[in-house]
Amino acid sequence: MKKMFNGAISIIAKHGYDIVSGALIALLLITVLSIPPMLTRFSVSSKPNPILLNTVMITNMEKDSGGSGVIIEHTNSYSRILTNAHVCKVVENGGLIKTHNGQESLVVSYKVSNVHDICEITVNQDLQHAAKLASKAPAMLSKATVAGHPSLLPSVITTGHFSERLIIQIMIGMEPCSDEDVKTPGLVDQCLFFGGFPLIKQFDALLATALIMPGSSGSGIYNDDGELAGLVFAGSAGLSYALTVPFEYVYNFVNFEQVTPIRVNYAKTMKPKQRKYSINNLKEKCKVPTNETISQICKSIY
Repeated sequence: MKKMFNGAISIIAKHGYDIVSGALIALLLITVLSIPPMLTRFSVSSKPNPILLNTVMITNMEKDSGGSGVIIEHTNSYSRILTNAHVCKVVENGGLIKTHNGQESLVVSYKVSNVHDICEITVNQDLQHAAKLASKAPAMLSKATVAGHPSLLPSVITTGHFSERLIIQIMIGMEPCSDEDVKTPGLVDQCLFFGGFPLIKQFDALLATALIMPGSSGSGIYNDDGELAGLVFAGSAGLSYALTVPFEYVYNFVNFEQVTPIRVNYAKTMKPKQRKYSINNLKEKCKVPTNETISQICKSIY
């Protein structure tokens, strides 16, 4: 029997549609329409530098949802981009990579790590630039530089320092209720109200004090030598410090992890988008809880 969902946990901003309020951890994939107007503490660079030239914006075909990425290899016929697994969900049915100079390329394929929130995207185009992957993890309190596209803005750089490792919990989706769950006392309220059970996953993370916003997911974080030392994948809602995929996970994914690429099929039948349970859906429901049990669940989430 499944347990009631409670305890202070963290929530995913799934498929780019939602932001979590409060101090909970949220994956920072977001649509442009959902971005809060908190831009004054970022500096938008007007002059390209090596870090910015490696940075790309990743969006769906409609260009209204996406995140950031970093080029790790370019050749005459293809280029490879690192980002987050949850950012790759945006390009499952087609997506675009946009470079610092405005060049756009169709996503050809992607492959998702089985270990952490990492994904590699391939495009059949030479993107001209690529970041150098560091050879070792950054030292604590050493300089950290994040480059990405928060709010799907032009390239933005923020700086801070690398801090400590920590383990965080993030909601990565919803498990539908079974017929048995709906009939089980103590579970039926949650099934009827939320439509399922939150799926929670633990992640190893490295905190950095460079500031990020929704849309920063997949941004490269660089050491003092300008080498790629990790990827942003989470943070608190709005403006916050960066929770990053630690260097070891990125290094092992790039060099050792064997994952089969998934090709994007641009010939799929166009169907109306179905509404899915998301953070905003749950948040709206929690404004008017139906009973004390649901009220307690909502308090544990928000």
